[in-house]
Amino acid sequence: MQKKAPIPVVFHNLKGYDGHLLMQAMPTVHGEIKRVPNNTEEYVSFSVGNLRVIDNENFLLSSLDSLVKGSDPKSFKIREKRYKNEENRRRLLKKGIYPYKYMDSFEGLVRRSYLQKRRFTQS
Repeated sequence: MQKKAPIPVVFHNLKGYDGHLLMQAMPTVHGEIKRVPNNTEEYVSFSVGNLRVIDNENFLLSSLDSLVKGSDPKSFKIREKRYKNEENRRRLLKKGIYPYKYMDSFEGLVRRSYLQKRRFTQS
């Protein structure tokens, strides 16, 4: 049997909110789960099948925001090629907000318009 090459899945701050949600779902996963814990509730990485989930914060020398701010905007070649409008290119280099309460189903992922500002409030 030929061994499958690992597929990297990269999260930023996996040990935070996203990692917690993923670990809650692990009882529903079939197959062996290999974990590299940071402590009893946070994981540096884990593997399921040939998926290797890692936290890029463990490999960065600084915060993601600092690294982006310290880079030449022209060095983001795909961004330059894909987005012709300067305002749209500028937005891609800024930290955004995420409407966790709104994104409670897959239907939210296919939205083609901007959310109203009131959707970003948390209760």
